[in-house]
Amino acid sequence: MSRTLCALLLLATQALAQPVPSAWHDLPLQDGSALSYKLGLPDGFDATQTYPVLLALPPGPQTREMVEASWVRYWASQASERGWIVVSPAAP
Repeated sequence: MSRTLCALLLLATQALAQPVPSAWHDLPLQDGSALSYKLGLPDGFDATQTYPVLLALPPGPQTREMVEASWVRYWASQASERGWIVVSPAAP
């Protein structure tokens, strides 16, 4: 599990070269499945700067719908305004 989270954060870092406010990405896993995660970047994102990263685990069944609900409720505005990068995975 910790390897998967490290890989997820590494991929999130690599995705920063193409800034978008928030987007879904897929992380291929060893068993052939994929871990979907949403990546959000702060307002005025600059790839040459460093930012804190929040790994936001969704509540309940941890589905994409729960990621989206948490995103709208908490992360979309607060993390961006405060200058955080947010990575929120959905359960495979």
